[in-house]
Amino acid sequence: LNSKDAYKSGLETTKNNVNNLANTLGLPIVCGSDTHQFMQISTAKNIFNKASNTVIEIKQELKQGNYSTQFSCDLNARVKSAIIIKKLIKQKIDFHQLVFY
Repeated sequence: LNSKDAYKSGLETTKNNVNNLANTLGLPIVCGSDTHQFMQISTAKNIFNKASNTVIEIKQELKQGNYSTQFSCDLNARVKSAIIIKKLIKQKIDFHQLVFY
């Protein structure tokens, strides 16, 4: 599950699409991201029932379903903000000339 997909398609639609794919492939559903903007960090996350110290332990917890996925309540605002910031950066706007209040 990815917050940008949830923003674009809607959270329930995204969950349904990912659930269908995961069922077809026999894989667990997890949140993941390749976010490039700090505002988007932790908008979609995996919450494990217990701490794990190794990749092997994490994989075991995933296989056993000992986790849940969680989306932030302000997902849409944070993803939209990240999209705007990325667009501004691509336009090479001089941020020193912008006034923030």
